[in-house]
Amino acid sequence: MFFVGVVFTMAVAAAVALIIVKKVSVRWWEWLIFGIGVALLIFTVQNFIMAFGEQEPQAAWMFWLFTGLPALIIIAIPAILVFKRLNN
Repeated sequence: MFFVGVVFTMAVAAAVALIIVKKVSVRWWEWLIFGIGVALLIFTVQNFIMAFGEQEPQAAWMFWLFTGLPALIIIAIPAILVFKRLNN
């Protein structure tokens, strides 16, 4: 689980650095939606790994389906909004 935390921290740090370098304006509620999505994705990955560790692959894949995909959609929403604002 430590490795998962390191990977997510590096990804978020890279996103923030890119936003700072490009001087992109991100609204507070886009940060909030992004944070909720990342928290849900971390929760999903942790439970996915633990379900496989308990020899329950069907539960792992169902958990990914019901929480992982919505997490990715929630993360994509602010990204799409920011990219649309950049292209206008």
